[in-house]
Amino acid sequence: MKLEGGCLCGAVRFRTEKQPQWIKHCHCVACRKVTGSAFLTGVMYRAQDIRWTGTTSSFESSPGVLRTFCQTCGSSLAFREARAPEKDCVLLGAFDDPSLIEIDGNVEHVFAERELSWVHVDDGFPRFEGQPMGLYKVK
Repeated sequence: MKLEGGCLCGAVRFRTEKQPQWIKHCHCVACRKVTGSAFLTGVMYRAQDIRWTGTTSSFESSPGVLRTFCQTCGSSLAFREARAPEKDCVLLGAFDDPSLIEIDGNVEHVFAERELSWVHVDDGFPRFEGQPMGLYKVK
């Protein structure tokens, strides 16, 4: 199944034929700021499984975390961590139709101790303080 997405203005597009390896909901401050929301939902892929077109820019939002966004409209699109350069975490909101993403149980909350007091996500998925290294094991 083909999954596609892109930025708000359409200058950057991406496409994959694969389902994600896992999904993570991140409650850290940097992810809240980059999304402008209560938490970020990231869809993790092997970098080789995503094809990008258009011009992006990147910046290091914290040590070892490179955030990618559209150079034209500024839409946040993905991030990559230095400890897992073979992975791209694409923001769920960047997909054209996120309902096509299949969840096989590989969903986790990271930095759950930073969840805002008025956010109550009771989805039954594992919750971690910080981010466990195990998330980066390549399937």
